[in-house]
Amino acid sequence: MPQHIDDSNRQVVPRWRPFLVAADLGMLDDSSNQPRRLEAAPGELEELLARWRTQPSPYHAANLIDASIVLGQPELAADAAKFLLLEPTDDRFQLRLATAILSGLSGPVSNLTESNLLTPYQRIAAARRELRHQPRNAILLVDLAREYAGLGHLSKAENAILQAVALAPDNRFVLRAASRFFLHVGRPDEAHRLFRSTDRAGLDPWLLAAEIVAANATGKHSRLILTGRKMVRSGSIAPRQTSELASAIGTLEHASGNAREVRRLFRHALIDPTENTVAQAAWVSRHMPEFGVRNESFDVPRAFEARAWEAALAGNYDEAIRMAWEWLRDEPFATRATSFGAWVASTAKGDFRAASDIAEAARVANPDDPRLLTHLVYCYASMNELERAERLLTHELAAAVRKSPHRMSDIEWQVISAADRGLIAFRRGLIAEGRLRYREAIETAMRARHPALRVGALINLAREEALANPSAVLPSEELEDALGGLPEELRPPYERFIDRVRLTQQQATRADEPRRTD
Repeated sequence: MPQHIDDSNRQVVPRWRPFLVAADLGMLDDSSNQPRRLEAAPGELEELLARWRTQPSPYHAANLIDASIVLGQPELAADAAKFLLLEPTDDRFQLRLATAILSGLSGPVSNLTESNLLTPYQRIAAARRELRHQPRNAILLVDLAREYAGLGHLSKAENAILQAVALAPDNRFVLRAASRFFLHVGRPDEAHRLFRSTDRAGLDPWLLAAEIVAANATGKHSRLILTGRKMVRSGSIAPRQTSELASAIGTLEHASGNAREVRRLFRHALIDPTENTVAQAAWVSRHMPEFGVRNESFDVPRAFEARAWEAALAGNYDEAIRMAWEWLRDEPFATRATSFGAWVASTAKGDFRAASDIAEAARVANPDDPRLLTHLVYCYASMNELERAERLLTHELAAAVRKSPHRMSDIEWQVISAADRGLIAFRRGLIAEGRLRYREAIETAMRARHPALRVGALINLAREEALANPSAVLPSEELEDALGGLPEELRPPYERFIDRVRLTQQQATRADEPRRTD
């Protein structure tokens, strides 16, 4: 069953972008220092090669590989890469890097400003090499952590993040990135602790916005909200600097039902907004119809999330999927973009290949995320890749749910696993078992009062019944009742799904009709 979209909650969680992108977007403070150009030191490669040959160890092999990638001579590190592949290690990144070297990386890395043109391995190699020259550069450590997170190497990312915080405990870029990392790995208390340990949180509106979000993630109210309100009202700070702060406080007011204050705060937030503010304002508008976002707000740089939702609400599902890909590239370690894109592709369009492609891309950073695996099980089963789907469901997905219980509730797991077993049974021709499994999923969702899960199971049962027997009668009243429990903005993709089921039945019926003869 496709993973449902839970649009009931969104917070202004700080975006975590490379340093140079953040600088270009005007999101830094004066304490952030620029990484320098990646110039080759005279004889650097020769020296590293000699050290490797004299002392062949994983440490010297990694140093040689990093430099050879950055300076465009990966062939010099071929023996070092082979050595790493033969060494017993649990370091998946080193193994991947060695494989990348042997598969052929070309072109020197002359400047980190070209980072969007490089592979993650080249960016990591560049950052690690540069850190040997600037070991106390917290900015480089944060960029390195982001690259590790994007490849799913969370322990390495955490190590780099903690080093960066130790070196620059008051730096805006460092603290916002660190809080985003800890929220990503499900440790909100640590995200909030970062801001309690610095006095700057009450002075810097960007940090204060992130502190409010982190506090909310722990289930607490920030003690700095009054300070934040005063900052927004003061008029002495440029609107760009207080945009996310006003948005964060406005979100709390929305939760309290104070519509007047929501409108006031978001009017301020949208004077000169970040894309995160625009996405948050668009979310509020989906849940508060009397509040709207001007079209020009969607033109801010990197507003991929807001544009993806705007396209989906307009029924432009191809554009919604395209924006979901851009959103994923912007935050490769996050999963919201993938869940959205896979949901639109599978539910609104019935394009299971497109849905599985975006889910597989996101698995690089989140190999054990149960929500991504749920998408994949459903897509592979829908494409009749049954062995693959069943293996994912019974082994990898079950293990992921046990490993990351905070990412999927017990009810979700019960409903989704039952529905997916029903889908696989139908596709194997076990119709009675398939019905039994789907009904189990539907009844569990109803008892839990979870309309999205109920709709997902119902429409897929209808699809499988229609495929197994085109003359089957759709449970129209049951479907309409279930759809009525969904937020209005989420219904059209499910309605498109039901229309495709009806079309399948009509085509099958026409194909079975005897041909007329003159």
